[in-house]
Amino acid sequence: MTNYNAVFAATFAAGAGAMGMAQTADAQHAGHNNGMSDFDVYASSGYGFCDAKKIASVWGQSIWEGKMTLANKVRAGLTDLADADIASADGVRCDWSEAELTYADATQLASYWGNSVEEAKSKVADLMSGMGHKRFVETFADAMADQTEGDEYDVGGNFETYAASGYGYCDAKKIASVWGQSVWDGKLTLANKVSAGLTDLADADIASASNVRCDWSEAELTYADAERLASYWGQTVEGAKSKVGDLMSGMGHKRFVETFASVLDSNALSDNEITGDFEVYAASDYGFCDAKKIAFVWGASIWEGKMILSNKISAGITDLADADIQSATNVRCDWSEAELTYDDAVQLAAFWGQTVEGAKAKVGDLMSDLGHKRFVEALGSVLQ
Repeated sequence: MTNYNAVFAATFAAGAGAMGMAQTADAQHAGHNNGMSDFDVYASSGYGFCDAKKIASVWGQSIWEGKMTLANKVRAGLTDLADADIASADGVRCDWSEAELTYADATQLASYWGNSVEEAKSKVADLMSGMGHKRFVETFADAMADQTEGDEYDVGGNFETYAASGYGYCDAKKIASVWGQSVWDGKLTLANKVSAGLTDLADADIASASNVRCDWSEAELTYADAERLASYWGQTVEGAKSKVGDLMSGMGHKRFVETFASVLDSNALSDNEITGDFEVYAASDYGFCDAKKIAFVWGASIWEGKMILSNKISAGITDLADADIQSATNVRCDWSEAELTYDDAVQLAAFWGQTVEGAKAKVGDLMSDLGHKRFVEALGSVLQ
């Protein structure tokens, strides 16, 4: 059983490093981010999810594209224009779950404002909805500063500790329920207990959360894991997935994996092999819609669909992959899954002689039929 947490720890830690503290103007200036990916520029910029949500609303984009728009404005030294766009999106609501702050931040702000933690969370949502993430953090940096001084606020480091710990999403969900936290805070709580050598207390908390349900989609296992468990239990793959949900809801992720390690570890791929497979997929012409379609055909998750595509590419049997994709005629892909930009939509709208919104809808219809790769091949001359 592959530990996907470890594979992606560095990525999440990079994103988490942007939480809670404003970056300096020098770090944002164009020229200080040469050689960085767009996501790295965004993640280190001081802007957050709420800012991306707001600027995406202004430009009619997905939130992912909003992050890329922010990255491009940071690179070009146009953060004043980005800030103006964010400020103009006064109808966009950001709630506490999107604030990218921790429970410790809420506690600190509650003390600063003289209200309860729940009231502080609500006030954060109200203020951030008005001013965006970056301006909020800049405005209240001093109020949150005291609790950032210790090692316990090393969010990136704590996430790495959590990711390498053997605990999983279901464990974080359970311990978060016990402590009245978000799942993100639950991951940091687990990291703190691991660092302090108090995993026995963490395990007791997880075991006590008997009313918290974790389903297959939260199990952080692969379709191959489900196949191995199905064979071990003598039932169908769907039955095995359901049983995983039941057992993991009772014992949590870590104990489940420990209990069934001999089954799950059989012929498991290494983290390096998983990373290599993803790179093969990422370098190909296939996209999210293709992975979604082939995953449906194979009864797999979308992540596993990407791995299936990677394996077929490596084996030189993309014709079989294409046939699988074309057979999934009932799988719908919408604009948000098209992995195209707003500029692409503008180009297509001009080509088709319709509005940008109309072009986005048409992309969804065509890509649902053709898949990502065939769609891009068909409209390549327009998209270039």
